Amino acid sequence: MKKTIILSALSSLLLLTGCTENADFFTPLSESSAVENIDTEIIYNGVLCSLENMTNFSEYKGFVDSADVETAMNRIRRSRPEFFWANGYTVKSGNSRSEITVNVLNDYTAGQLNSMLHELEAAADEVISGISPDLDDFGKIVYVHDYIIGNTVYDHIGADSDVNGLWGTAYGCLVDGKAVCQGYSEAFQYIMDRLGIPCGTVTGLARSSDPYSQDDNGEAVPHAWNYVNIGGKNYWIDVTWDDPDEGQVAGSPIMHTYCLINDERMLRTRSLDADQGNIPNCYSMDDNYYVRNGTYIALYSKSNVGTAISAYSESGEAELMFADESVYNEAMSALFDGGELWELDEYAAMSESVNYTNDDNMYVLKIAY
Repeated sequence: MKKTIILSALSSLLLLTGCTENADFFTPLSESSAVENIDTEIIYNGVLCSLENMTNFSEYKGFVDSADVETAMNRIRRSRPEFFWANGYTVKSGNSRSEITVNVLNDYTAGQLNSMLHELEAAADEVISGISPDLDDFGKIVYVHDYIIGNTVYDHIGADSDVNGLWGTAYGCLVDGKAVCQGYSEAFQYIMDRLGIPCGTVTGLARSSDPYSQDDNGEAVPHAWNYVNIGGKNYWIDVTWDDPDEGQVAGSPIMHTYCLINDERMLRTRSLDADQGNIPNCYSMDDNYYVRNGTYIALYSKSNVGTAISAYSESGEAELMFADESVYNEAMSALFDGGELWELDEYAAMSESVNYTNDDNMYVLKIAY
């Protein structure tokens, strides 16, 4: 997760917006007329204007409240992943003026950042170029989900670091190929933005039965993930937790456990930070990965499981989600304790040994046969 560094000294203050084109990096924006009421929206637009012009400095005539600045900066951080270099900010006040300076990650120069932004754009374009024009938004989302997982290594060293780095950015994920949850989430959002699919990034605390989602004391840890909108309905998606490498299980198959799920399923393992205004209502499972692929099982029977497995007959792997805990428990008992797994030959060619991965929290079973 990125850390926010705030250094503020508020006394008098200022506002200004006036975007200038082709501004040099670190060059203050020109002042506009005084603004009496400087709210979060004005601060947001002023800082955003400076970032879009590759400057890190904006000025304001009037009083800038520290809470409004924090709200505006959090909004930018969660909605504009292309500004990967923004690394906290400082606020200075005096003589009826306020100045907001965005701290630059790793002290990159303007020339370096311009080159890196082009690299990020090119990396995203490469992903998009592989998307079939026949795919709908669901298909595009799954493609990007799988691409990021298949081409990104979870950066455990970065995750354990007490400083920010490229591993927490879209650049780290798409260009360097290694990231932590913030990087996965920002990369996913960046590509969704370029595809025109409504998407956002949220943060919170996450905990599951898996040790990598907890600290050494078993406590929940800060986490970031996304929501997307398909056909007017919002869905949660957590690319990081679907990457087996995040749990240090390199070489394991990609999962889709957290691919387009609703509030009830997502909030089993996490809570949302309260200081964000972009929390959607995700009530639907209509475009859930398993529902769309015919592998969501509402009622257990050997034939229902067999039919779902047959959809994967060519791959030798099947990924299933069960509707609730009772259906899931019935399936696990019947398939493994009762031996019904070996009676599925009429649906798929079962080998003499079967490997499987299961998630007791999410009622998901993946079988490699």
